[in-house]
Amino acid sequence: LSQGVLSNWVEGGENSVSLLTILNINATYKEKRSVWTNSADYKFGLLKSGETGILKKTEDKIELNYKY
Repeated sequence: LSQGVLSNWVEGGENSVSLLTILNINATYKEKRSVWTNSADYKFGLLKSGETGILKKTEDKIELNYKY
């Protein structure tokens, strides 16, 4: 979570708030000679800048890996 606030600013610059969510999941299944490994990475970010109230997507990632 990040926030930028500007007060008594003559020209330029806007207040902003941003949020970045990161999720990493790993799982491994083993049985005798077999190994199955799974991983998932997820990132999602949002930014609200200025007084418009519009949210902008700043980051978007979904990565899935499977190994047998």
